[in-house]
Amino acid sequence: MEVRSLAEAVERIRATYEADEDQAAALRLCQEVAPVALALDSEQEAAWELAELLLELGEEQLGLELARRQASLSGTDEGLTRQATLLRAAQHEREAVELLQVAARQRGATPALVGALIELALEGQGWDVLAPLTLTDPAAVRLRDEALRRGGDFKPGTLDSRRQAYVLARLVVLGASEDEGDVVAPYWFLNADEPETAWMLRRFVAWVRQEGVALTSARAAQAEARPIALAVAERLGIPHRTEPSDEPGCLRVIGSLERLDAAGEPHRNDRLTWCLGCGTPPGWKQLLQPAFVDVVGVFAPLELEWSEEQPSAEQVSAAILKEERVLPRDRALSVFLRFYARHRERIRATGSAED
Repeated sequence: MEVRSLAEAVERIRATYEADEDQAAALRLCQEVAPVALALDSEQEAAWELAELLLELGEEQLGLELARRQASLSGTDEGLTRQATLLRAAQHEREAVELLQVAARQRGATPALVGALIELALEGQGWDVLAPLTLTDPAAVRLRDEALRRGGDFKPGTLDSRRQAYVLARLVVLGASEDEGDVVAPYWFLNADEPETAWMLRRFVAWVRQEGVALTSARAAQAEARPIALAVAERLGIPHRTEPSDEPGCLRVIGSLERLDAAGEPHRNDRLTWCLGCGTPPGWKQLLQPAFVDVVGVFAPLELEWSEEQPSAEQVSAAILKEERVLPRDRALSVFLRFYARHRERIRATGSAED
């Protein structure tokens, strides 16, 4: 494979990977390109992507070697935490813990390193991973203390997406129609048509009303989310806006994001952001960084797919509301509401003391 640019090569490999069911061709291309990536004397995003692809395709040794080199070239906390993420993906959790603990001793326990160790603790390594740390950075101390307080109710290694999101960033996770109990299932893709969106809408409205979240208007932060913003405005009896309002208490609605931090900063009058779907790991796992998202439908790549018979946002909104009126009983709704009722003081959108 001729490599004119590493980014171009990785893009071609990913396209091959997604198209070739046996993945053999993608693996062969990865193995051809890896020596070129290892020889480059610069940190490139494409090299990290290549390391991740190598792991996904079962070429663990080469993938981890590339990750180690990229972290060394970076010389930053971000590089180390990304290396730790790939070690976790390869099921080398203890090695990831040791990598981060050594870095914390040598360069100080920064919030980034503490946050990565918290994620490992929640995934089964236990809170003891934080014990050797000497914390002097006030932000790192606060991060650890808040995670321990929110996570004290749960046993590490048993947390589903709802609990991980709650402990790491005080997010509310609605779940999808297939989630009929207390645990939110992992999804790698979700097609949100009118019925699925109506399911999330019902849960969202029920939670807003239970918690008394005062919303004064709704608007779409993306064109694709306009039907949802119209529908929730109708259900809550608040105005729909196309621009941020001068009145505090605005709700902004996002269809989907690759990463939570891509939501961007809210307007000063925004009270709440509702994002229906967010990426795949590690995109949704970047919760220790400011995300400005408070409610997520599902942690999965989500595609909004409206019926071809609904050409306008207003018609799609009407179809969503019509579907909501005929939805079957939601077996998970009462459990979902009880969970957040128990923890309401620790959720960002409800105006907790931590804000």
